[in-house]
Formats: sequence, structure tokens, C-alpha cells
Amino acid sequence: MRKILGSFVLLLAGLCVPASAQLAYQINDGTVPPKVLVSGSVLTFPQTVLGDQSGFVIQITNSGSSNAVLNTITISGPGFRLSGPELPLLLAPKDKTNLVVTFSPTVAGAASGVVVINNLDSIVLNAVGLATPLVYSYTAAGTTFTLSPTNTSVVFSPVAIGQS
Repeated sequence: MRKILGSFVLLLAGLCVPASAQLAYQINDGTVPPKVLVSGSVLTFPQTVLGDQSGFVIQITNSGSSNAVLNTITISGPGFRLSGPELPLLLAPKDKTNLVVTFSPTVAGAASGVVVINNLDSIVLNAVGLATPLVYSYTAAGTTFTLSPTNTSVVFSPVAIGQS
């Protein structure tokens, strides 16, 4: 299962981004106003069950008046993946491109990573992988019942004391 939770637009400064090129990022997850991030910000993924996937769509926009080049975008950390355009990528003014950052845990527990853009800007990634939920069942009067989040009761048939 894939959960795309939001998107954000990146603000880059420095190498390959001239002063008249302006790139900004924000998380568009339905909150108003959108959440603005800067280099060093932390992006927290929802808790994700082993075998599932969660992620964010990142939209990078050059809102400046000159070209910008994305030379490198790297990701590190267990379970984190990045997909997007082939690099280097020239972004003319008003051009946009999308990246998808996903988390697919392979073990239960906390995970952290980082996305680094043009060796300058970074976004810290935090996530938690959850073990596959256990399934409990029992048999009573020849019928098997499975406990679930909506059925959490165990019902025993009445038995006289001293009998089984």
C-alpha cells in the first residue's frame, strides 16, 4: 500500500542557483498556510507497517528570473527511497519538477535519513517501521472467532463449576 501524504516545493541557494534564481519549498498537506521548510528541517513520516509504504511528493519550482541547475539529489537511510528526474536538470524560470520520497521499512523500529540537494541543502527524514500486526483467534462451540480492532471481545460459553 502506498500513502502519499503531501508535497513541498524546495528553496535552494548556492551552487548552480544564481542569485536571480529562486527556489522555495513547502509541504502541501492540506494545512493552511502550507508548512515552509528550510535546509535542516525535519520531515516526519507516519508510522508505517512492514510491507507498506508512505511518502511525500516534492515539487521543486524555480520562481526566480534566471536558470537554476539541480546537479545532485541524494538520499540515505534504511528504507528511504527517492525517485525523480534524471540529473543534471536545468530549471528555467517558472519550471517545475517532482520528486517522490518514500519510506518502506524492512525492520520494525525508528529510522532516520537525509535528502541532500546540490551538496548544500538537506532535509532530515524520520520514520518508524511497525511490525506486522498479530492476528489472534479462538474457537468456541465449534466456531472460530478472530480478534480485530473492531472485535476485541472474547466470549466464553457458560459452564457449570467443576465441568469443562
